[in-house]
Amino acid sequence: MLLLTGLRRMELFKLRWSEVELDKASVRLLDSKSGHGRTVVLNSLALDLMHKIKEEAAPGCPWVFPARNGGGHLVDVRKALWRAMERAGITDLRPHDMRRSFASLAVNAGVDLYQVKDLLGHSTVAVTQRSYAHLQQGTLRSASEVVAKTIGQAQAMAG
Repeated sequence: MLLLTGLRRMELFKLRWSEVELDKASVRLLDSKSGHGRTVVLNSLALDLMHKIKEEAAPGCPWVFPARNGGGHLVDVRKALWRAMERAGITDLRPHDMRRSFASLAVNAGVDLYQVKDLLGHSTVAVTQRSYAHLQQGTLRSASEVVAKTIGQAQAMAG
């Protein structure tokens, strides 16, 4: 879910069912890093996963990701992440890397930095630019290659 939403670890782990609106495919975060609430849209894969989690949720439990001991929400996923990494043959991965990967995938797919800023809940686009603007170079190079290909085809036809 971290990879599918780009949420911060604790934004996701503290999530209550009362903040989830499955019919609107969104989550209303009441407690975010900025201190302000924000609405997060759920893409189709995140929404499908959220429906599955809801189906398996213990009745009356307020947490989307409850702790195993039943006394609160999930806090630490290092053991589960370590087991998954071991199975996948990955040696260096942290939960926050999922957020970075979400943003990198968006930028590399051509999503505008202002939209990435909003998806991540950054306070300003400058915060987003510091981390992800360099990734736009590949997207810009691809766009420039479209022009080069068009000119190359025109030259070949004229030549």
